[in-house]
Amino acid sequence: MRFLFSILVTVTIVLVLFVGLILSKWILKDVEALEVSSKVVDVVDELPPVPFIGSKQEHFLKEFVSTILTKSSSIRKEKLSLEPNEGYFNHTWVEDYLTNKYKEVSDVRKINFYLKELPPNHKIKLEFSERNQKGDYISIVEERWINTAENIHVEVPSDFGKLYVFKLELYDQQQQMKDLLLIPYYTTSETFNAGLSIDKSEYKQNETLKLSLENWGPNHLFHGVDYQLQRKAGDHWVRPSEFSGEFSMEGKITAPYETYTQRVSLDGLQPGIYRINKPITIGSNYDKVYWLTSTFSIIGVYD
Repeated sequence: MRFLFSILVTVTIVLVLFVGLILSKWILKDVEALEVSSKVVDVVDELPPVPFIGSKQEHFLKEFVSTILTKSSSIRKEKLSLEPNEGYFNHTWVEDYLTNKYKEVSDVRKINFYLKELPPNHKIKLEFSERNQKGDYISIVEERWINTAENIHVEVPSDFGKLYVFKLELYDQQQQMKDLLLIPYYTTSETFNAGLSIDKSEYKQNETLKLSLENWGPNHLFHGVDYQLQRKAGDHWVRPSEFSGEFSMEGKITAPYETYTQRVSLDGLQPGIYRINKPITIGSNYDKVYWLTSTFSIIGVYD
């Protein structure tokens, strides 16, 4: 009886040890999985990064801006006989307003323009209008007369993807137009078009990667020099422990139809499959961050 009891106790102990070993392996696997998942870079809104969003578009914004600025220049020269550096709205005075030809209305939905002192007995006619892509009128949003120098404020309707023209006409006391200024504006589009690419798909260790952020328009892209680099580990993307990354508070703006490029050193990275992710915001929609990505491989030692 005692012999049977001792055998039963021994079997029980073996079973307990076996079950304990199995459970310990499961726990270790869970811990390892947790450690791996903790290394995965969280992407905003829990969405995976994508190589591009949207597609290359017709440059309607280029055509619209060119149409408006050409019309302004033509009227000043042919009708008013003014050179670019002549008149009340001469180039020197308004160049700050025309330096960036793609003027996207900010999130405050307001246009500000400082009007310098008017010539004696002159007045300004302000007109703010919505236009189509060809520059033709759709509607007049605001219209008024101004008699003194002031900081002009124009409220812009809270609509996406609209084209506007801010027009100022200078008149003398005989109601003759003496000068003209047209400034094209547009509001952020609900959709945007941009892509992230690199100069090649495979690199050797210690090479430098060329990263290109292409803005296919029509919105401005806001971003920094920062990015995330991840290496594929099984089904996960993890931060390489040997890579410190690049971080800066410096902000960048990539205008429509322009490309922002930067160099990324791959010094010290081990062979494997990688992806580089870059966060951007769109136009005046600063609240939502999008992530673009590009994938590449490191295949061996640099010659």
